[in-house]
Amino acid sequence: MTLIKFLIYILKGNSVKLRIAIDYDGTIVKNGAFPAAGKFRRGAIKWMTWLKHRGHELILNTCRCDKYKNHNNNDAFYNAVYQLTTNAPLFFYINRNDPKLTESWGADPRKISADLYIDDKSLIPWSWWMVPIFTLYREYLKFKELNNDAANDSSPVS
Repeated sequence: MTLIKFLIYILKGNSVKLRIAIDYDGTIVKNGAFPAAGKFRRGAIKWMTWLKHRGHELILNTCRCDKYKNHNNNDAFYNAVYQLTTNAPLFFYINRNDPKLTESWGADPRKISADLYIDDKSLIPWSWWMVPIFTLYREYLKFKELNNDAANDSSPVS
């Protein structure tokens, strides 16, 4: 029954907001470019734009930092962020958690908190065509969780 409710919810143009952490090297751009910005992988911008339009918070989750310089003294982290912000200003945060979360936790852990991690080093090798499938599945799980919480809140206290 929850699946049918979810499908109706989605067909009405709704989405369940997720935090999605996306790796840079090998996921957004092809491997082997470091410390240069690299060339976008086919479908990366298209599907990140789709995620953003569905209302998801995108977090750039990269190991690049300002310590790495190439032979021209160009900053690898800056190269990546510049390429993304000029071609696809899609990210809410870059290498950091949502400040509302860190405030509620009372700390800012190094690990980025997300509902979904898109990374070429994951157990399932990512291709951008898989993004809508996994995203809709995670939306369904969160929708189910939220509906179960709402049902439990309305049940009589024993």
